Amino acid sequence: MSGFWRLVVTLAFLAIVALFVDMRAVLTRIAMLDLWWFAAALLISVPQYVLSAARWKLTASRLGADISFKTALSEYYLAVLGNLLLPGGVLGDAGRVYRHGKTMQTENGYGPALHAVLCERLSGQLALFIVMLLGLAARPLLYGADAATRGIATVAFIAAGLPSVVVLLTYIGPFASTAIAIRARDFLRDMRHAVLAPDVVGIQTAYSLAILATYLVTYYCAGRAAGVEMTLTQVVTLVPVVLFAMVVPFTIGGWGIREGAAGTIWVLAGLDAHEGVTASIAYGLVVLVSALPGIAIALRSLRKDDFRHQR
Repeated sequence: MSGFWRLVVTLAFLAIVALFVDMRAVLTRIAMLDLWWFAAALLISVPQYVLSAARWKLTASRLGADISFKTALSEYYLAVLGNLLLPGGVLGDAGRVYRHGKTMQTENGYGPALHAVLCERLSGQLALFIVMLLGLAARPLLYGADAATRGIATVAFIAAGLPSVVVLLTYIGPFASTAIAIRARDFLRDMRHAVLAPDVVGIQTAYSLAILATYLVTYYCAGRAAGVEMTLTQVVTLVPVVLFAMVVPFTIGGWGIREGAAGTIWVLAGLDAHEGVTASIAYGLVVLVSALPGIAIALRSLRKDDFRHQR
């Protein structure tokens, strides 16, 4: 999907949200953000980037694509900024694959760098997916088995089986002999070695859960900055759904689809959609501001390139 159509989809989602929520009231609360809570949310983003860079460094080293922690950290800031601002939602990660692979001299070309980024991102999304499913499945136990919570739990269990079906199709059936399936098996082999091997799965799990915890705390602080209070149960069971919606690459920086998911899940949980959308927008602003150091990193990189060309 081109950048133009992503912009169209983003605006369409936001327009749909505006049909069901008083956006004037939402934006009024956003304009009156509590700067102390907003600053707290930004502060939490620092260990988030540090842990993410450390996870990438570990994953890359397992695949023979070593990278220094300093480089990993600066590249991560730049990648997140690129993912938020550039069409596609993944061009920032594509950039770190290119720059990392360019520094390596291996017979496999960019393969190890690509798999390192994919494994690192997928390990984080897998942790988010599992926590999301556990939270959704637990809602009937926490709030009673009303129609809404039963529906949410059913969707959670169905979603849990989809990845297993996709993986299974890469090994059996007519699809298993295709080039895509062969490449998928190569990637899954690297995923097992870099993320799921017995000697590394513990620390990889710790990294991913710690990073996810920073996401949840950041979302809570962003919500408080906009005057939205959430209980611990709401943060653990509802926010992962909103965060996972951002994985869907149909909009720019997750805008629109995140707000739609927040409003919907808040309503299904018997809460005010207005509160969910407000917290979601505040979180989006925190994510954007937290990635701004990537601009300085990009400018520094351009200056270095200009200096090399001048020489």
